Amino acid sequence: MYKQGLHFFCVEHQVGHEGKKKYMGILSRLFKTKEDPLQNQAAALVPAAGINATSMFVPHLDKFPFLREVDVEHWDFILTVAGVFMAASRLNSLRLGDIRQESLMETVAESLVEWNPDGIRGFEDCMDLFVLPA
Repeated sequence: MYKQGLHFFCVEHQVGHEGKKKYMGILSRLFKTKEDPLQNQAAALVPAAGINATSMFVPHLDKFPFLREVDVEHWDFILTVAGVFMAASRLNSLRLGDIRQESLMETVAESLVEWNPDGIRGFEDCMDLFVLPA
């Protein structure tokens, strides 16, 4: 499911996001669809994971002195992507339905790309490590 949502995002990203948003807005008005209450949380996920990653570094220095040698930007990247991956794993376990889950994952993927162009690659690395083949 992760790969479907991210793949759809990558293809749509090439075609144009603004065109898709306009089209989806028209469809929403035509069919009077309600906005998913999880969309706001999906949109806030990457920034929240980033804040969590940043705030975890200093408290861990006392327990793990070797972290003084770690590049803080790399730490933030790894822990932000890991936080997003954990949330996406939880989303996957909720079994919300393919369309709803893809929509939420598109929002997360867009936010990852805005935050860091390598964010999708980091997320895919997490999938390669933790998701069992079908």
